[in-house]
Amino acid sequence: MQPVTRPELRSSVHALLADLGSSPGAVADTLAAQGVQGVPGNSAGCAVARYLFAVVGVERSIRSIQVLHGCVRIKRERRPALRLPLPAPVARFVAGFDAGRYPALIVPPARGGAGTPG
Repeated sequence: MQPVTRPELRSSVHALLADLGSSPGAVADTLAAQGVQGVPGNSAGCAVARYLFAVVGVERSIRSIQVLHGCVRIKRERRPALRLPLPAPVARFVAGFDAGRYPALIVPPARGGAGTPG
């Protein structure tokens, strides 16, 4: 199986981000419908990063997906990182998510005390 090309990955991620919704609330609804939760303030644990990794992370060359500063960064094995801007509704959702405005999408705190990986 051939690795996905950079233009193919760019196109796929762009479409996935656009399809999340036309408003921050619609993005939240789409992620909730998919069962996605995340960790506010965590670039790799963000609900959007987790969603993208669940969908495109099956591509074996992808090592990590991060959402930071209005863009998504995809690190691939032996290839330059790919950066794409977030559509405005997704960027506004991320800002709200990081501020705790979507509690249903936040991963519940681990039970078990200190030292529990999060």
